[in-house]
Amino acid sequence: MQVVIFETEHFEAVYPVIRFFDRPGNTITVCCYQNTYDQLQHMLGADSSRYTWIIKPEAKSKISFIYRIFRYTKQHSTDILWLNTVSNNFLFYGLLVRFSPAKRVILTAHMINNLFVKGSRGSFKNLVRYWGKRYMMPAVKEFNVISTTLVPALQQFTSQALIHCLPGSIYEKGSVPPEEPSFNTLRLVIPGSIDKKRRHYETILQLAEELHHQQISTVITLLGKPMGDYGRQVIQQARQLPKGYVSFITYEDEVAQNEFDRRIGEAHFLLSPLIQTAVFDDGISETYSKTICSGNISDIIRHAKPFILPSHIALESALAQAGFRYQHTEDIINYLTGLIQNPALYHDCVLKTAEAAGHYTLEAVRERNSALV
Repeated sequence: MQVVIFETEHFEAVYPVIRFFDRPGNTITVCCYQNTYDQLQHMLGADSSRYTWIIKPEAKSKISFIYRIFRYTKQHSTDILWLNTVSNNFLFYGLLVRFSPAKRVILTAHMINNLFVKGSRGSFKNLVRYWGKRYMMPAVKEFNVISTTLVPALQQFTSQALIHCLPGSIYEKGSVPPEEPSFNTLRLVIPGSIDKKRRHYETILQLAEELHHQQISTVITLLGKPMGDYGRQVIQQARQLPKGYVSFITYEDEVAQNEFDRRIGEAHFLLSPLIQTAVFDDGISETYSKTICSGNISDIIRHAKPFILPSHIALESALAQAGFRYQHTEDIINYLTGLIQNPALYHDCVLKTAEAAGHYTLEAVRERNSALV
């Protein structure tokens, strides 16, 4: 089977797609931008040589690259054209979907509302984007989502389409639970850019103050680049908190993938204070776990890392019994205090998370998506 996979920005989410189709009898071509290629080289290692790579030259336009993909599918008898991220130039992607000779075209829907709903910002550019979506979306007969929690929302817009679910990450470390960090110092990591559109960092600052008050030795890692004034203010506020028991690790620029993975691996918990509703492109709102899935869920799966999430975040059944869900900052404090007093409870949490991650091994994902192979 000839599979052509296209990605522009979500390198971590296209990795499981590549792995999924990497099996005897398949030929894989990956079409991507340079940054995505660089990140995938790190993630795939020597295996990357098994694939054909088509990389967009910096000097070439996005539209010309879309046309190049069209020509490639025409020349190479493509069975599946997998569009893993489409966030602009919808009219031209619509032409690709409608006229590519690929036998099947599958689009990953990362933000459900953004693909179908008209935005509140009425500029000409936004109207053109909406017209492009209206042209493209009826032509898509198969979709992919990275979490089954997004399926109901997608079905409301496209009841006749076939919906697949390749998760945003796969677990590749086998059945052995990850090594448990020592509890001499509590280590919490908050992955992702410091962006008020996505996470409520005031929760982290309040948590740090209370941990200091409780005299709990803690390292909190803000594992992402600060976005704008808000991100810089969060880092500044963190540095101004009382010193002694709580310290912060922060970054000024993009975090390299190996550093990102190392920090998560060292932590006791992945903590993500996700907001409930966020506004993204064209003023369109998305609801976390219903119309958009946070990349932090993929981080949890890939690292089999115990997690702390707000109670409004819906999870797939495999993950729902792992980790801890909170409504208020006080809930987190009470939970962490209990673990420190009884470390065996953390061991149980690690085992539950590892068991949940087993639902996301490559073999398990392939078994659930037999219609794709």
